[in-house]
Amino acid sequence: MSLALMITDRDLTDLYQGLKIKLPNVNIRCWPIDDIDESISFAVAWQHPQDMWQRLPNLKAVTSLGAGVDQLVNDQLRPNSIKCCRIVDDGLSTQMAEYVLNAVFTHKCELVIYVLAQQAKSLGFSPRKPCSYVTISILGNILHAVANFLVYNGFNVIVWSQTHMDLVNVTFYAGRDTLFYAVRDVDYIGSIE
Repeated sequence: MSLALMITDRDLTDLYQGLKIKLPNVNIRCWPIDDIDESISFAVAWQHPQDMWQRLPNLKAVTSLGAGVDQLVNDQLRPNSIKCCRIVDDGLSTQMAEYVLNAVFTHKCELVIYVLAQQAKSLGFSPRKPCSYVTISILGNILHAVANFLVYNGFNVIVWSQTHMDLVNVTFYAGRDTLFYAVRDVDYIGSIE
């Protein structure tokens, strides 16, 4: 079996070395792959190059390095025969939860404006304090860790999904006919696939 690391935005040395230890009998190729490689049947991708599908003609499946697979599933050039899957890992769930919390605080407290004012040595602007009781609606195949982390940090959380999920301390809606209720009267809406 051969595996391709089609990750374009970082140094792959550590990932490559870690995989070689865990998968000693697997041929691992790293982006950039300049030639067509017919031996590769599986790829791990992030910010994948547009010509990945042509360079790996015998690819059977691809997984995203991150929690979401939107970039792969929505790629119009991906042949339908190539299956997409995602990594399920507690570490990724924690990273996503921290990212969402950071994004909400950055916006709510106007931290970008504050940093720019500091850099310009502009006086008189200070970051806003985060308001309590902010309501966040999360749409999609939610990672439980994100909802739990937001609740733990004092947010009211609404979750909407196509199918029912067992979540505590959140308001939950399932099915298309309830989407309106999940997004009305909220401060932030996020989609996590």
